[in-house]
Amino acid sequence: MTDDSVSDQDEETGRLQAISRVQAQSLAVLRGLTVEVEVLMGATSITIGELLDLQSGSVVALDRGVDEPVELLVGGQVIAHGELVSVEGEMGVRITQIVAAEAEA
Repeated sequence: MTDDSVSDQDEETGRLQAISRVQAQSLAVLRGLTVEVEVLMGATSITIGELLDLQSGSVVALDRGVDEPVELLVGGQVIAHGELVSVEGEMGVRITQIVAAEAEA
């Protein structure tokens, strides 16, 4: 290995370390941001007439079974699947699968 190739490797290593530091700093900034997470339990289509007929006690059937996974969305994108759970008397979601970015693209 020549001195030039060692010097080139050292430069490349230095560049990669600098990039890594910048990425770590960027990630630290992002970790402090707040995002809204939505949980999609299901959907349905109804006519305007059916919508107008809704009243207290009406039941709207969704397109998913009670035991089927729900979807967690951030910015309209599915990021995970999970199951509904009770957390101290409130609804929660137990994550069962994280969705790979390329799978939803």
